[in-house]
Amino acid sequence: MQVSRIVPAVLVAVITVGGIGVALADNGAGELNEHHEIQSVLSAKTSLSQAIAAAERYTGGKAVETGLEHRDGRLAYQVKTAKGGSVTTVLVDPDSGKVLQAAAEAADRDAKGGSDAD
Repeated sequence: MQVSRIVPAVLVAVITVGGIGVALADNGAGELNEHHEIQSVLSAKTSLSQAIAAAERYTGGKAVETGLEHRDGRLAYQVKTAKGGSVTTVLVDPDSGKVLQAAAEAADRDAKGGSDAD
């Protein structure tokens, strides 16, 4: 029967086209998000280098990684600092330049030769 062969082919086509549509829609949203982040950074009163300096002063460490994080519907600079073998993630407000939060990252036990069964 021809109908039994056509229905699965049509279903495969619909699922494939739908998947492509979702991927394209997600890509477009990602581009809008990136554009919004760039505009937020450009209009911020605090530069990335100032945020890095604030995080380094706060922790006494050196910046090893930076980025942006969404926090409470707003963007914040995220600066990871290292000091004495520990890493601290610091969030800095792009408008005020003040540290919003600082949290030490959990030590990687495997890197130190330990195990979770201690």
